[in-house]
Formats: sequence, structure tokens, C-alpha cells
Amino acid sequence: MPSQSWISLQVRLGPIYNAPVEVHITNFRGVASYIQQPGETIQGQFWKIDFGVQPLKPNSGVYAGHVTKYQHISQSFPPDSMIARPDDNLYLKTWSDGRIAIGAYSRTRGEFMVGVARVMPRVSRSGFPMYEPQSLGTFAFPKWYAAAGRGTADRLSFASGVFEKMGREIWWWSGIDWIV
Repeated sequence: MPSQSWISLQVRLGPIYNAPVEVHITNFRGVASYIQQPGETIQGQFWKIDFGVQPLKPNSGVYAGHVTKYQHISQSFPPDSMIARPDDNLYLKTWSDGRIAIGAYSRTRGEFMVGVARVMPRVSRSGFPMYEPQSLGTFAFPKWYAAAGRGTADRLSFASGVFEKMGREIWWWSGIDWIV
């Protein structure tokens, strides 16, 4: 949690239509992988999360391509995770209850645009971490919001703060059908 006071500024999130940064996620999947790097302290079971990002509008300034991230294995998929690629203008947050938010800064509006979707989470019935490959397929984000009020915060900190705020307030996902 950021210790800076900028988060106390009002982050204004409002619904928008025809967002300038709309994207689809393609082939969102996770595979359990054991990672051990010589000389590194990080080792163990991780989700290898892979997906594609496909902007719906040309020249939107949003990354188009493939993303891979390793996240500690958990009892659910998607796991609680954040993928931040500021140089590619791509921010993605997943929650273990199936909520997903994707964000990018608009080239034309200067705001942080956030799309939200809900997927049916896969949960281990045994109480142990899941090791079976998981796939959520291809999906779009049916609701979009614009966040403003960045103040002096850098883009990554502001995006993290927006996702943190949205994570505490489930109503952002109200009225969105589950993607199975």
C-alpha cells in the first residue's frame, strides 16, 4: 500500500462510452511451472500466466502483443496479481474472485482508462494449490471508466492506487455478466 498522501486526493472514476483504449484479451491461460534459478532466492511453484492484448482501435497507444508473467501458485485462477508494463502503457489487475481490470493512459484525454470484466474463477476443491492448466479464453471488457486526479504520482503508482480503490469497492463490476 502506498505511503504517499496522493491517494487521499480524489480519484475521480466515471463511466465512459466508446473508450479510446478498448482492448480484447486473447487466450488468457495459466500453467503451473516449477521455477528454480541458480543463485536466486526465488524458487517454487508459480503460475505462468500468458495472454494476448488486442487493441480495438488503431493508434490508441495501447500495447498490442503477447504478455507473460509468473505469479505464485494459489488455490484459484486467476490469482491475485498485477501486471504493470508502463513502457507499453499496459496495466492489468486480477483478483482471485474473478474480477479483472485492465488500464491504459489515453493519448487524447490524458486520463487513466480502466476496463472491467468478470470471469468465473477456477477454485481448487482440495484446499491445495491448483496445478492443472487453466484457460479463460478470449474476452472483452464490457464497462470502461476514466480515472483522473493523478497529481504528482507517477503513472504506475496512480494505476496501482486506482486498482486498489476498485478492489475495495465491488460495485464497479455490478451488472457485468460472468464470462465462463
